[in-house]
Amino acid sequence: GGKITVPAGRYRALCMNSDTEFILFRNTGRYENFEAYLADGSFPRAVPRSGNAAQQSVRSTPDRLWSDHTESLEVFVGRKGQTLILYPKIAVRHYTVEIRNAENLEALVSGEIFGSLTGMSGGFMLGTDRPTEEESILPFGMKSDGKSTVTADFYTFGYPQTAETTQNLVVYAVLGDGKKYSFTYDVTSKIHEARDPMNVHIELDGLPIPKPIDREGGFTPDVDEWGVLEIEVSM
Repeated sequence: GGKITVPAGRYRALCMNSDTEFILFRNTGRYENFEAYLADGSFPRAVPRSGNAAQQSVRSTPDRLWSDHTESLEVFVGRKGQTLILYPKIAVRHYTVEIRNAENLEALVSGEIFGSLTGMSGGFMLGTDRPTEEESILPFGMKSDGKSTVTADFYTFGYPQTAETTQNLVVYAVLGDGKKYSFTYDVTSKIHEARDPMNVHIELDGLPIPKPIDREGGFTPDVDEWGVLEIEVSM
């Protein structure tokens, strides 16, 4: 809120919260191009990337962002104290992931399970309420219950609306014996056909983490290569 003085005329206006850590703004001088975009992101360690994802930028998942705009505001000559009221609404999408029937979760090194979502938008156009066409990879943290379930909770700007891009969810797991595995799920249909695109729940069945090598054998190998598995997703 606050007061400003402007000449009489017709205006467009938009608003947003500016207390974000991983969302930046550019092209702020033009209503049509005013963009909220994601800061550069990173993985906890080097990970394998293949296909179209190899060309996609790695971005941070966004903080919560609210925005509103109006394309028709007239300031009249001689009228004082005109009031403009905007009603910011949430601009980011809330994504949750639940993988059931995960195997051998006790074999994970503490904290060494994380994920990424490919083919997601790297920005959001505040004047038109649409995700940008930039295709990005969003790394995010995951939690294991140590028994059979892995979960994640994060925000996105959604996915590019016009590009025919596949959204892959990739889970990365590091075992206590040093072996590393990545598991890829094609979740395009689960995202595109979600009942509520602002609140997308991705539910998957099965995470086949192998049993680790018996550490009582006298040595623990350090394996640099990743074991890569693609998992069929049933709807």
